[in-house]
Amino acid sequence: MEELSIRAARLVRWWDQDNPLAELNPSRCLFKPENSITWLSVCRSRWLIVQLNGRRVELWDLESPSGTTPKPLCEGIDIDGAINGEKLLEEPPDKCTIVLSTRSHQAYALSLRLPNAAGSDSTPSFELIRSREGYSELMDASCALWAFGRCRAAQTATILHSISGQFVMLVGKEVDPLLDLPGAIQISEQTIAVARRNSLDIYDMAAVLSALNASTPSGPPKSIDPTKSLTYPHSWIGSGLSFIHYQPPWLRKGNTREHSIRLILTEDEFGTSVCLVAYKEEGPPGEASEYKFDDPYYLFGGEDHWVVGLSWGLSARRMVYAVNTPDDAFLCGVSIPLEPGRLENRIPTMTRVVAEWSIPDGGKDYICRVVFDESTGVSVVAMASGRILIMDPAAAAVEMKDKRIASDMSTPIHPDPLWPNIHSIPWPSSMDDDDEDMDEDQDSIPGWSSSVDEYFPGKNDHDCFGGASWFVNEILRIQGRANTVLFTIPCSVPYPIMELVQLEGRLIVIGRHEGTGTHEAKLLPTDATVEAVKIHLQEGGSLSELPGNRLAVEELLCRRYSAWRGRVELDDDSYL
Repeated sequence: MEELSIRAARLVRWWDQDNPLAELNPSRCLFKPENSITWLSVCRSRWLIVQLNGRRVELWDLESPSGTTPKPLCEGIDIDGAINGEKLLEEPPDKCTIVLSTRSHQAYALSLRLPNAAGSDSTPSFELIRSREGYSELMDASCALWAFGRCRAAQTATILHSISGQFVMLVGKEVDPLLDLPGAIQISEQTIAVARRNSLDIYDMAAVLSALNASTPSGPPKSIDPTKSLTYPHSWIGSGLSFIHYQPPWLRKGNTREHSIRLILTEDEFGTSVCLVAYKEEGPPGEASEYKFDDPYYLFGGEDHWVVGLSWGLSARRMVYAVNTPDDAFLCGVSIPLEPGRLENRIPTMTRVVAEWSIPDGGKDYICRVVFDESTGVSVVAMASGRILIMDPAAAAVEMKDKRIASDMSTPIHPDPLWPNIHSIPWPSSMDDDDEDMDEDQDSIPGWSSSVDEYFPGKNDHDCFGGASWFVNEILRIQGRANTVLFTIPCSVPYPIMELVQLEGRLIVIGRHEGTGTHEAKLLPTDATVEAVKIHLQEGGSLSELPGNRLAVEELLCRRYSAWRGRVELDDDSYL
């Protein structure tokens, strides 16, 4: 305990005070097979849990000597599918429960015994407590309630009573379910909060528990409407949604109220990470208090175009972000100022970076996952090559030479094994004049084509990395098989500027900003058809004029794809 206290005090002096930028190197490197790491997490500032190949889970002690063999955490227990959600529930002094969900709609609860002190005599152990089938994207959990972003029946916020198997769905204010997708969920004592693309919906816990008691595992699902729905300011469409679990030290005095809800999102105008605080405003005597948003806190912005990952500390006092360019890769540590007045500038600057860790051979590798432990300042970065880099500001750097990093870039490392099919490299950036005859839409809609297989072979394969399904599933977070049906013919850049995508009868317009690589996406009304869109274009209209609703775009995953494209193509301006 004394060692942890000394480390915490040293971290405050090193990380939070106005010190010169520290340029550092990783303190440790663990090696696993290429493209094998599908998930990782840090527990209690010491234990690293890694999932390999969407099944096996290993436990590493970050305080053990280098070269120690990993302990298999789940030997004899099948973790079916790549983990896509987690929640750690503490049970002092040395026990905890970790709840997991997978892409294959499985959920598990494991009881772990993880000693805190390095010299503890207790041995790490585990026990499978419970498993449930049919749920995915775990977003929060308590002892009995598990919150999921989707289930097999629908992509709707779902609360499961893990013991009884009863569940309810938390619906939002949108009639269209594709506009009602949850991005983050927080379970608290009195409420359940659901963050969606343009609003924060708050549900009364008593109403949720009452509905759970009235439901049956085999009966039709019950739905609950929010008690209060708060629209984000400035008409923001938020991505990268997450809740702050502990009270941040930079809050204004009035925002330390009990039961306040603190949400971080990336707004779509400048790409700034913003904190919104919803608090209860006391009403007149005899009237119920109402939730409202305080003025936003502008925490972090102006990121490099090649930022591919962010990880916030539990109190949002510190965070790290990962950069992966076509030529390099590195990790930056950021300190958020304690003075609320310094968080009122709508376009924050990059002056809050306090440390930068270089990644050896970063120009030949890809950053897959980043986790950050705020209490110790330790970050863990998983690479596509199978390397796991430990960034500890309190430890000395070590020299690492990974001979498994391929130097022959004609066969680059695949950055995402969950999407195994790779399209032709590169996709054509332009077509010769002799090839225009193959385009059946050229005469009727100049500049547009539906010849997907000729221009972009493999783009409509359902498992294609960078394809239509990948973009809709991963970037827009909408499940289902998608197909590009119409697009602008690439001319000056190696991608279409506008694209019409069909998803199980629905149409989505995707726009790309030339030179910046940022995206916009719009969901067209339910009665929109491909033929109607073509007629609109033939009459001189544009896709941007069509009615629809903006969707949240997860740009960080787009940038990882862009880094890969930048390494396999000669064009320096090739984004997505």
